[in-house]
Amino acid sequence: MKKTATMGIRLPPEVRERLEEAAEQEGRSLNSEILVRVRRTFSGLGPLAHLSDADLVHELLSRHPGKPFVIQIGDIDRRGASE
Repeated sequence: MKKTATMGIRLPPEVRERLEEAAEQEGRSLNSEILVRVRRTFSGLGPLAHLSDADLVHELLSRHPGKPFVIQIGDIDRRGASE
């Protein structure tokens, strides 16, 4: 089991509201939404990092029509099990 670090952050109310709205739209907890967004900033997606999951998949599919590719959702541990 991986350990997680707890971190408190201060956010302007309007930023928290936008994160809460996005989390609800994506069916995630607020914590999960923040984690997804932080991970995306380090993913190399660049200007695509702000897109919703559905919009990101749509954008990637439109850039590679007819070509197969893999989209990894979540992290895969050494046993190949998803977190």
